[in-house]
Amino acid sequence: YERHGGPSLAAIAAELNSHAVDRAHELRRLVRQVTYTTVIGNGDWHGKNISLLHDLDGHIRLAPVYDTVPTRLFPTLMSPGATSVAGEFNLDHIPIERIVSEAQSWGLSRRDAEAAAADTAEAAEAAAGSVEHDQLSALVIERSERLLTSR
Repeated sequence: YERHGGPSLAAIAAELNSHAVDRAHELRRLVRQVTYTTVIGNGDWHGKNISLLHDLDGHIRLAPVYDTVPTRLFPTLMSPGATSVAGEFNLDHIPIERIVSEAQSWGLSRRDAEAAAADTAEAAEAAAGSVEHDQLSALVIERSERLLTSR
């Protein structure tokens, strides 16, 4: 967890900026992961759940998202996130502007950050209708809409 010495998003982005072949592509992928985590209410997205894949040439890329849990559906689990977004740990207080601000601090353009976040929230909202778990579907739709209307 970031609060306990785990990596921040800025630290992960710095590694991508230094060692990715296509840094902008990888940073957009990180924005998508941040947005997805926010939309599903995954407060357990921490440094051990954000991995970098290394190739033989010393380049890295962001691993696909894994170990995702909508912790907001479990009242006994913590509500603040394990990783902050532009200084905010509470997933309920992360508008799209905060995600964009975080991404801009990594060197990603506002346009690219906004597009990646909005595309991800829209895709999650569209997919939520086919989720068979009613509470999860409602959670994702509500959080996606909140994120998108905060633009």
